[in-house]
Amino acid sequence: MERITFLVEPGDTLVHCMLNPESIVVYRNSGIGSPHLVGSAISGREQCIDTLLYDGNGTTIIDLQLLFDVTLPDAPSGIENVRDLTTTLFDMTKPIDNDTGGRNIPRVRIIWGKNWSVSGVVMALSERLDYFSSEGVPRRSWVTLRFQVVDDSLDNQETIENSQKEKLLAPESLQAIQKSASNAEVLDSCNTMAFTDRLDVIAQKKYGAPQLWKVIAEFNNLDSVNPREDQPFIKLPPMEEMVKENG
Repeated sequence: MERITFLVEPGDTLVHCMLNPESIVVYRNSGIGSPHLVGSAISGREQCIDTLLYDGNGTTIIDLQLLFDVTLPDAPSGIENVRDLTTTLFDMTKPIDNDTGGRNIPRVRIIWGKNWSVSGVVMALSERLDYFSSEGVPRRSWVTLRFQVVDDSLDNQETIENSQKEKLLAPESLQAIQKSASNAEVLDSCNTMAFTDRLDVIAQKKYGAPQLWKVIAEFNNLDSVNPREDQPFIKLPPMEEMVKENG
């Protein structure tokens, strides 16, 4: 079973969850607020409600609830204190040195199978410990994690227009891309490369757009962004042709 994983950048450190969450809550703030002068809000003349202003700062928040229990049959062997498994989650909230001499919160990517590859930062983290041993060692942890999504395009050079990306990532386009993988002419124009990186990393290097990993996945009939031992090579479809066919 594919387990939800956090990829901590830089360094590509993988933090594996012990159990997958039963539910995920996604919040979206549209970036609409009330304009303010010093000390009071601005309202229209003789209006009983505030004037609304779109400031362009909408945010997407993902809340996860995760369970870790060292007494479960598939728990890592030799671990008695559950905090040995959860400490790495708290490290995702601690600042690290950057290349300019300053400090930043590390970028984290949530990866879960083929449907989740979301980049952002961990905003907050809480942990409830229970099931203590007679020596006071916690054996179960309930972790609540709040994650803010950060747009990949803020960090990556765009080589394919956003409108073209949206078309390629539409469900009907992905189905067409999967069918095109059996087309001999398309296969002849593909590049073959070793499958040693995650698909989103490959998509960034090849196309300048990590979200196009779904196109690579569909073309190669893959169900995860992670490399597989039974598939050492993948084919990279010519994205220009994909854009033309789905334009």
